[in-house]
Amino acid sequence: AALLVAAVVPYFLNLGVSSIWDANEAFYAQTPREMMEAGDYVTPSFNFQLRMNKPVLSYWNVAASYHLFGISEWSERLPIAIGAVVIIGTAFALGRLLGGTTAGLFAALVLATSPRLVLLARRIIIDIHITMWTGLVLLLFALAEMRPQRRRVYLCLMYVAAGFGVLTKGPVAVLLPAVVFFVYLASQKRLGDLRHMMLPAGALISLAIVVPWYYFLYREH
Repeated sequence: AALLVAAVVPYFLNLGVSSIWDANEAFYAQTPREMMEAGDYVTPSFNFQLRMNKPVLSYWNVAASYHLFGISEWSERLPIAIGAVVIIGTAFALGRLLGGTTAGLFAALVLATSPRLVLLARRIIIDIHITMWTGLVLLLFALAEMRPQRRRVYLCLMYVAAGFGVLTKGPVAVLLPAVVFFVYLASQKRLGDLRHMMLPAGALISLAIVVPWYYFLYREH
């Protein structure tokens, strides 16, 4: 456990040391600044030109960090670093659920020391956040499978995570886990269990998270 803590701490050290040198990072640093300046948290823009190619949640995360800690390289990278740590925690939880505490610690430690994850977590690459939400969807599905007495609660939370994933990077947050679930159930000859996945209710939960922003965006433009 101490090794895992030591592996996670560097994710937060010297986040603001390097300047914004990656063009992709510039979008996610500047767009929230423009939202704050315009007082418009519905319409993403870059250099005050409409930027409609991604949903809005990543911009909101950075804007919230700006409001809390001021505008800086450190504060714009903080939400991504937190997202990476959540991914590591999800790996631990999945490993522990399926193979015990030791398996969870090894899974989390291997992931925490992966050079690519460390690199992506220290600048704004929203693949971190979509991976975080997708990982939480998978974890909550596994919990629903392993702890049937609270299945409905876990499934509802799973659809919440899916909704936030869609608001981060679009339908891929639903499509990828859906393929995994279908293959898993098919491999066990349990496709009939799809009717126990609360699909209509789950769709409503996810849509309740996603639709309002799209509605206000459509109304404004």
